[in-house]
Amino acid sequence: MGNQEYGTGLVTAYKQVVSDQLGIDADRIDVIMGDTDRTPSGLTGGSRALAVAGTALYEASRTVVAKGKGLASADDINPLGVKGAGEAGAVGAPPAVINAVVDALSRRSGVRHIDMPATPRRVWVALNAGR
Repeated sequence: MGNQEYGTGLVTAYKQVVSDQLGIDADRIDVIMGDTDRTPSGLTGGSRALAVAGTALYEASRTVVAKGKGLASADDINPLGVKGAGEAGAVGAPPAVINAVVDALSRRSGVRHIDMPATPRRVWVALNAGR
């Protein structure tokens, strides 16, 4: 915030406004005040601080909630307009292939494990490990 806390309880009030809107514990909210590298200039203190900046925090928090609800209720396309690449259907294939490779190697040389990917070198090393 672009104003200063000087005993008026602004930090507590700001945290309460944001906490109420976002539904998170006020202790998890950091309020940075008067850091001209991080906050806009031109805000004021005194009796107008909560009325002006508090309202801005309230509206910003409502915007965050609205955007979050929009993301949560998105159908099959996310806000970027892209869908998944279909990797869910391929999750079982690599372990099944490795299991088949180990099964084939174990019959010939007793191999019980091979790391993925089953490169020709790894298969060769596994086959010749018992010799």
